[in-house]
Amino acid sequence: MNEHGVGFGETTTEARLSAFQPNTTNLFYTHEAMKVALERCRTARCALRTMGELVDRYGFYGDSPGSGESVSVIDSIEAWVFQVSVGAKGKSAAWAAQRVPDGHVAV
Repeated sequence: MNEHGVGFGETTTEARLSAFQPNTTNLFYTHEAMKVALERCRTARCALRTMGELVDRYGFYGDSPGSGESVSVIDSIEAWVFQVSVGAKGKSAAWAAQRVPDGHVAV
């Protein structure tokens, strides 16, 4: 969590596409994207945009073949779930984010 109250929770998930270091030119794993978002952002929405832009532009890699990541992104107003895996042909990224509605939980 940063000084503005933006925080993360992360877990590895199964994915159909894969790329992993050192066998890829993709530059970002979830932890690196999260660190950059924490340095730059004051809101969960900013963190989502930042992480999405980074993995789109520089590529995402998983920690093992067939893995993706699920990240809970929060601030004092809202919570989101960010899912990411390697993009088509092992390049870039495929990602989506959905807001957790007020009064609901995400597991």
